[in-house]
Amino acid sequence: MGSCGKAEVFRTRGKSRGCADCRTGEPLGGLADCTTLTNQPSARFLSDMFFDIAVPAEAEVSLGTITFRLLVVLLLVLLNAFFVAAEFALVAVRRSKIDQMAADGDASAMVVQRALSQLDRYISGTQLGITLASLALGWIGEPALAVLVDMAMRQVGIMPEPGAVHTGAGIAVAFLVITFLHIVLGELAPKSIALARPEGVSRLVARPLMLFSRAMSPFIAMLNGTANRLLALIGV
Repeated sequence: MGSCGKAEVFRTRGKSRGCADCRTGEPLGGLADCTTLTNQPSARFLSDMFFDIAVPAEAEVSLGTITFRLLVVLLLVLLNAFFVAAEFALVAVRRSKIDQMAADGDASAMVVQRALSQLDRYISGTQLGITLASLALGWIGEPALAVLVDMAMRQVGIMPEPGAVHTGAGIAVAFLVITFLHIVLGELAPKSIALARPEGVSRLVARPLMLFSRAMSPFIAMLNGTANRLLALIGV
């Protein structure tokens, strides 16, 4: 293949498709070996905006893979909801009522008593859990949903043919859906339930929260220690 010399490259979906004479704008034909690209700042900016920042994705995604990813997204939303409910329930629970339940022999209330005796530690555990679940949801959830949006767009003919990149629309829609699920199901709903029934929720979440906090105790200790030192520096 010959070199186009002084030429501009026609780009389609991130790939060079051909060259055009810079003076006439007429295509030279074929998939030429274009060695000279336009160095105009505006052209480079447009190229970066529409081609170079595209996110790679699988050209073919099986139904099983999609189902698995959606189940992971649902699991992460539920995990986030669990930690949010645990945090608000432990803060809102009435200690006197828990003490009475424990005195009556309620084993779950006794576990809540132990959690309340080290409230700072377990609140830090809920914060760590919320952060990890939220980060994982953004990392895994958005690409998984973006694949679905891209597939739907191809089905209705918005995309001319299957592509090797996520579209901007796919990423935007996935971001909005993940944000909605995270706020409504992962934050607002569990918070409202925990505040409405703090004793019941705290008895349900205390034991698994204690197991999680025990497993993550080195990280929780490091976070609490760092926070305490920062507070000491500002005189709190």
